[in-house]
Amino acid sequence: MTRRLAPALLLFLLAVPAAAQYTAPGEGLIEPLNRKQALEDAWANARFRLGAVRIQPSISLQDVAWVDATDSNDPTIDSDLTATLGAGLSAYLRLGDGFLAFQALPQYSWWQDLEDRRRLIGTYGIGYFGFFSRGEAELTAQRIDELAIPNLQVLDRVPVV
Repeated sequence: MTRRLAPALLLFLLAVPAAAQYTAPGEGLIEPLNRKQALEDAWANARFRLGAVRIQPSISLQDVAWVDATDSNDPTIDSDLTATLGAGLSAYLRLGDGFLAFQALPQYSWWQDLEDRRRLIGTYGIGYFGFFSRGEAELTAQRIDELAIPNLQVLDRVPVV
């Protein structure tokens, strides 16, 4: 009995490290967020310093695309050129063992011909992040307006609030 059990136990023990290294598809590429380190890096690398306040401006041009509606079943949808333009800032204030962070990143979704689809979107927020010897505290308020594709039948971007 033990002669049969010993090889099985040995194979099991050899397989455990290999099983521990297995990463399921889609997992393992995202490291856990270290918010304290991210805030310290953002505070230290901010472009402008106004006393204790650090400010990081942001300018973006994204989602430049030609939306071709020739494949759509709806004849009222026209093809058009679109882009999203953004300009804003993030500000950080160090308060003892924590940070007060502010973010205003408005974006404008522009369409060349379809004026009814043009709109202001963006990310706005404020938060306190406290890091203490035995715990952390986080108090945030945030509003995120973004564009998304509601379904795959009509590949069109609409605002999501």
